[in-house]
Formats: sequence, structure tokens, C-alpha cells
Amino acid sequence: MGGVFNQTWLLTWTTKGTWLPGDRRGWISGANLNAPGSPSNQPSEALRNWCQNRMQGSPVWMNQDQAQVVLESHQETAQFQSWWLGAMAVMPNHVHVVVGGPKEVDGVKFLSRFKSYASRALNARWGKQDWWTDYGSARALPDLEAVQSAINYVANQQGPLVLWVNED
Repeated sequence: MGGVFNQTWLLTWTTKGTWLPGDRRGWISGANLNAPGSPSNQPSEALRNWCQNRMQGSPVWMNQDQAQVVLESHQETAQFQSWWLGAMAVMPNHVHVVVGGPKEVDGVKFLSRFKSYASRALNARWGKQDWWTDYGSARALPDLEAVQSAINYVANQQGPLVLWVNED
């Protein structure tokens, strides 16, 4: 890793309305959100339909140009904050980032900053909208083996719009 950091995280979040509670692909919520190996909640068509009916606006699906803006925004944010980036994958409906930084910066704060700055960059080009779901997953990676595993996981995503892996 390019630098010494006290904590490294695997961050994951979805675009607005594309992976609702109850989804047949499974979903994680509450106390299990950031626990590695957490079992997914069972699919529930009724819950998914209820969430979909309450949704305001259409689901957000990223395109190639938007994914590139997200990547560049994340790189700028990390550089400005002096954070280490291990890997990023921007998918049509979600984002994965491996990031390291000071232990005082909680994973949720990393998540919030990346989402906020990417939203600003996207809004400047495509108009203001809600791009992301309210929450996401911030999983602490306890050791170098876990960091390498997370980087491999991100690097091997199927069908990314944009994929970047730190070569350092």
C-alpha cells in the first residue's frame, strides 16, 4: 500500500432505487450492514413492491460518462484528503471503493464524503438529483490479507462501467 494508514475500508453503495429492500438478489440492513459475512435478508416481493411504490422519482442507472465522472471525483477527493485508494469499480447501479486513511475517520465518513463529492460533480454536469441511496456498507479490513482480498473482489467485478486498481 502506498503509505501507512491506520485503517482500510471496503465501501459499497447503490444508486437510488436500483436495489430495494426485499430484492430477490438479497439485501442487508440494520446491524448486519457492515459485518463481514453477514447473511442476506430473505427476498420479499411484498416489501420490494411497497418500497418501490413509496419511491419518489425514477431509479438511477449510471452510464459510461457518469461513471468516469464518479471515478475522477473519487480520485480527487482521496488526493485532497490524503487518503490511499486501492481500487474502485463503478457499476451501472452501485460503486465499490477500497480506501485507507486515519483511524479517526470512520468508514461511514469516507462513504459520505465520496458520495457527496461525486454528487456535486454529477449535478454540475447532469442537473441536480438524488444519485445514491441514503446508506451504504463500510466494512473495516483488519489486515493486509483482507485488503488484498477486497482489492481482488473489486477488480473482478462483472461488467463495470469503469474499473481502476492502484498499481503501487
